[in-house]
Amino acid sequence: MHNTPAIPSRAIDATIARSWLLVNGARTDLFDVAGSEIYLRVEDAPALYDRLCAAGKEFGLRDCGYYALDALRIEAGRRAFGPELSPDCTPYEAGLGFAVRPELRKPPAKLAKRLLMFTFPATDLFAWGGEPILRNGKPVGELSSVGYSAMLSCMVGMGFVYSEDIDGTYQIEVSGQKVPAKASLKAPWPVDGSGSAAPPAPPQTSVPRTRPRKKSGA
Repeated sequence: MHNTPAIPSRAIDATIARSWLLVNGARTDLFDVAGSEIYLRVEDAPALYDRLCAAGKEFGLRDCGYYALDALRIEAGRRAFGPELSPDCTPYEAGLGFAVRPELRKPPAKLAKRLLMFTFPATDLFAWGGEPILRNGKPVGELSSVGYSAMLSCMVGMGFVYSEDIDGTYQIEVSGQKVPAKASLKAPWPVDGSGSAAPPAPPQTSVPRTRPRKKSGA
């Protein structure tokens, strides 16, 4: 996926099942890879899926489940609206102070909470989010997003710690089982040359989407 060329936002006509579909290809940055998002009518999805599978068979194309896809976002430190980003969270608490326009930057003297990235071993019972975050044995927050990273062979998660002080020993409590966890302000993937995780990349400017022209009637 990392070698997939970016596709500018545009309308593409595709003939599938004897009908003309409007397919909109747009660059997506949520999972930190170049790719495309396809928009089409629900009733035309099965035909498009079959054709994509047939065309990608020789390239080893396989299905990817939603949770596997979401794990790519989490391991890259990409915050999501709802779990990590909301009106109750400031850019500084979410670790996105660098994205604030310089003339508007007014970091507070003290933060009420901080978003941390976690890695911890997989357990028999899967972590789905909402698991308590323990620091030095005491609860300090809960996981907002979590998934299994096939690249790192462990669980990856994000969650707010309700304290400006983030030093200490961390555990994630999964269904009553306390699992040792590594906490960091940086994303666990990709890893830089020093062996430590690289910080999340700033969001890229999205390409404006173009509206398709309506076909005039005969």
